[in-house]
Amino acid sequence: MITSSIKLKNIIPFNGLLLLLLFVATNGWANIEFFKGDRISIVGNSLGERMQHDGWLETLLQREFPKHQLEIRNLSFPGDSVSSRPRSEGSSSLEDYLDLCSSDVIFMMFGYNESFAGKAGIGAFKNDLANLVESLQRQQPNGSSMPRLVLFSPIAHEDLELQEEDDSKRLNEQLSLDGDAIREVALSKDCYFIDLFEPTVSFYEEEEASLSLNGVHLNSTGNQRVAEYIVSELTRMPVTVSVDMEPIRESVLDKNLHCFNRYRAADGNNIWGERSLMEYTDGQTNADVLNRELIMFDVLTQNRERQI
Repeated sequence: MITSSIKLKNIIPFNGLLLLLLFVATNGWANIEFFKGDRISIVGNSLGERMQHDGWLETLLQREFPKHQLEIRNLSFPGDSVSSRPRSEGSSSLEDYLDLCSSDVIFMMFGYNESFAGKAGIGAFKNDLANLVESLQRQQPNGSSMPRLVLFSPIAHEDLELQEEDDSKRLNEQLSLDGDAIREVALSKDCYFIDLFEPTVSFYEEEEASLSLNGVHLNSTGNQRVAEYIVSELTRMPVTVSVDMEPIRESVLDKNLHCFNRYRAADGNNIWGERSLMEYTDGQTNADVLNRELIMFDVLTQNRERQI
């Protein structure tokens, strides 16, 4: 089972305990420090991607750090894994986007798509994740310092009786193993780690209504519960959604829409692919015109960030 980011469960051998205590004392489970003007990027699969459409995580972060002027960009993409990120031909890489965002803090949400490889794929997953972490640490997207990385475990699968009970149990066993692998990489690479597996198991048991659409993708209530937990872990303080936060969330959703249209720009073939080099009046190409549109979306997004 995954060890919670704030509780150590079961008996830990003495040597392992020393390592864990060192980890807590230096970085891994201490509360992360945010600084004024920090730029936070969220990368990963559908878990992270869907959070921007409800806005709870960002709303809570902005509410808890009102004077920090945080800038948050969601760069998650459905289907992404640590080693595979399908995109339109010629599109900018994740690393390019992290540079564009001048990322100081990176939230990494991987593990679900990798779970399909089963137990046999755990070793490759750990190796690929460790390589990605090392690469991002060397990259220094903000141009001056190593980014602070927060690694998250996958959430648990919610049993909605859409599949056989044994299948649901098997899925959760594998997701738990993936979470363990992520925790081990975080420990070895001096990153922060937040377990989402065990908390979501508890959330599913506590709530009468479902917290997901299909056992895998959280609905708005599920995203709210997970966001509250994440920000509570980051701040070491109880955090809950309140009615007075709605104006912040409305501004967050407006900003996220413009950020989404920039990062997930439609018709990538005209921006980056084969049609991008087609010339029109005065030799202008599709890429010339549409990349200026992307810059305009950057400005529109930044203007809305100021309103938040």
